[in-house]
Amino acid sequence: MLFLQGPLTFDWINHSIPDPASRLILVARAYMDMKSCSELPLTAAVWEAARIMGKDARYRTLKAIRANVKRYAVETRKGRTTVLRKVHAQPGSSDESDGMAPEANGLKPLP
Repeated sequence: MLFLQGPLTFDWINHSIPDPASRLILVARAYMDMKSCSELPLTAAVWEAARIMGKDARYRTLKAIRANVKRYAVETRKGRTTVLRKVHAQPGSSDESDGMAPEANGLKPLP
């Protein structure tokens, strides 16, 4: 698990985090924290802050989040803005991570 002490700028996130799904999660989490909410419509401003441009890149990013991220859910609504929701851990769950599985970024879990 990686621990960072902030504040982190969007420029730092975009420069240091190569994986677009991880960047989107970090940027969206920052927006959620600023607004004190647990869901966020993925507007053009959010995509631009994460530097994910183009429909294909956005589709691949959302697909990766759906497949690899346990703590966030993606709600796609036809003709509407996609929403990213923070999923609260179940009581007694051993899942303490808040983001992508290490394997999704090509990292191996620590023993």
